[in-house]
Amino acid sequence: MPRNNHVFVIGDITGDIYFDIFELSRKSLPFLRLMLMVPGTEGYKTVKGLRVVAYSTLAELAYGYVQLGTRLAVVGHLQSRVRGREFILELVAEEIQFLRNADWERGEKGRLDLVAQGRMKPSYLELTPDTSEAGLQPIAVPEPEECIEKD
Repeated sequence: MPRNNHVFVIGDITGDIYFDIFELSRKSLPFLRLMLMVPGTEGYKTVKGLRVVAYSTLAELAYGYVQLGTRLAVVGHLQSRVRGREFILELVAEEIQFLRNADWERGEKGRLDLVAQGRMKPSYLELTPDTSEAGLQPIAVPEPEECIEKD
């Protein structure tokens, strides 16, 4: 991440969600573009239409979860572009957290597909070994009445 250009924003998706895969130097590069509305606070105006972009595996992962109205927390850096006579300021996402109204079922399916392809590490729960395969037996815990001494 660029030094001294660190941004943290919480906002809701209010515009189009654009996902595409570009071909650069014979490699595919997934690309996701979102428009966020960042609510203002006392003394500050609401930002309508903050452009957020994500690349690579993060773009594929986030695309499965997002829909209109999803609230996101985005960490990244600002980047400016000039296209013709138009000046574009965008937030390049390094991390995305889904806070509210995400499509959890579709997102989890997409995440598992990425894990199966080897493009993403499995979660902690998927790495937890199954004790039955290792030949381990669970410890027998006595019932509470067995622990009480009888006279």
